Amino acid sequence: MSSALISAEITATCNALGDANKSTKYILGPHCKESAKDLIKYLRRDDETHSIRRQLGDTNVVHTDLIPIIIHFSDNEELFDIILRLLVNLTTPAMILYNEEIPGDKVVRQLYHQIISHLQKYKIAFANEALWKILRTQLTSILNIVSR
Repeated sequence: MSSALISAEITATCNALGDANKSTKYILGPHCKESAKDLIKYLRRDDETHSIRRQLGDTNVVHTDLIPIIIHFSDNEELFDIILRLLVNLTTPAMILYNEEIPGDKVVRQLYHQIISHLQKYKIAFANEALWKILRTQLTSILNIVSR
């Protein structure tokens, strides 16, 4: 499949997640769960240049879609689980992606630095008090279930 076609597919999938309304509420797309699952599948099949991961970082999907979905729809357990798995995948450290070695090749090193840049943007996006309250609540309920 050509890179332009893959890029268009990823963009369409991100758009299908939903949209940030001008008000404070995020509006889910009708196929949000399926789209999030598709993004996870795309990341599993990513190439050695991590082109899909880099495109998702370029689109800023963590800040514009994934975190707002968690904040506004945390009561939807299945969606919460899918989005959380996607966030964990996207925030995988660059050193793990590159087998704990900083690339020596100039081009590959530029790709590595691009991924580092995306991860730094994700850190800023995660500096959201509402997100951490929801994560705390969800984790507390999971730990209560486990401790019974």
